[in-house]
Amino acid sequence: MIDRLVLRCRFRDIEEFNLHALDIPLEGAVDDGHRLVMVRHPWERIPSSYAPVAFKIFDQSLNKNPDAYIELKASPAKVMQGHNVFGSDDLRECALALTGAFFCHYPQVADQLDLSTWEVVEADVTFHSRAESVLHAIRFITALGNVCKGQTKARNGFSSTAYFGGKNSRLKKLKIYEKYSEIQQYLKKLLKQPDGELLAEPFTDQLLDYAKGLIRWEATIKKRWFERRNLPTNLNELCKVWDSVSYWKEATKDIRQSLEGKEMKFQNDDEIEKALRDKFVAVTNHGNKSYTKALNAFRTYILIRDNGYQETQRFMPRNTFWRHIDMLNQVGLSTAAIQNLHVEGGKVIPLIQYIKVEFGEQVPEWARVA
Repeated sequence: MIDRLVLRCRFRDIEEFNLHALDIPLEGAVDDGHRLVMVRHPWERIPSSYAPVAFKIFDQSLNKNPDAYIELKASPAKVMQGHNVFGSDDLRECALALTGAFFCHYPQVADQLDLSTWEVVEADVTFHSRAESVLHAIRFITALGNVCKGQTKARNGFSSTAYFGGKNSRLKKLKIYEKYSEIQQYLKKLLKQPDGELLAEPFTDQLLDYAKGLIRWEATIKKRWFERRNLPTNLNELCKVWDSVSYWKEATKDIRQSLEGKEMKFQNDDEIEKALRDKFVAVTNHGNKSYTKALNAFRTYILIRDNGYQETQRFMPRNTFWRHIDMLNQVGLSTAAIQNLHVEGGKVIPLIQYIKVEFGEQVPEWARVA
């Protein structure tokens, strides 16, 4: 699926371009003579049926680029259906979801664009493999830190996400993450919004069940990546040759090859995970059970088991680490036992079973349109 798009389009008449005449929100500063200077268009959120589209006009007076252009960015799946658990691979359809929202909201700006110059600046191409449970997916993500070179560690030290490649790379970035926990965090933020209940409606029990165990492989492919392969970045031309599967395979080839033949130790930790879930379960506003706190504590348990007590403590926020130790204490693990988790033993599982992506099964049967 195409999980995120960044699109640009230039204005037709650069010589006559006037930011003030576009009837858009502007911001600037006041100089000593009480004159408005450094006027610019800030990023704004264009509303759509479900999720907003980010929009900004880049004025040549404040940018080294001699052209004035607009930039749109959003998740086409969220714009079209309210969630990105699965979505479309059709580049034209995805682009129309973004540009359609923009045209409806700002027709006076659209009238001044050179529509032949729409180009793809970035595209997140995402496919999933599947583990048998959320727990197994989390264990796999945790194991990545021990078997892969060049990994940029997750920022908080216990996230169910692994990042690969340079943070500021102009070619590509890779991210592998466990989807169900990400959805839980997204819903938590969504429900704090005034219209959160309405926006959360697409996340049905059926959809949430489908997301359990999903391991997402996200490749952010940038303009220079396309150019180096003699692929067009012009939107109309790229639509003619677009191949999500081919691009994703090439972008993720190195990391998938590095996992082949590797294994991870899998101890019998189900009782600990179940005890945490039973004790620290919460109920959402929709009446669904949430195990976010329990799973976060269990991730710390896995990190300690695989990397050692001192090493895990060193890379985690202090308050988070001790909160999770206390939770583990409450379900019967003494601190001494926790400190000695890092031992040899346990079942060995080849990682190859977690990296198999079935391209024909990226959308559930119940969601397919005949």
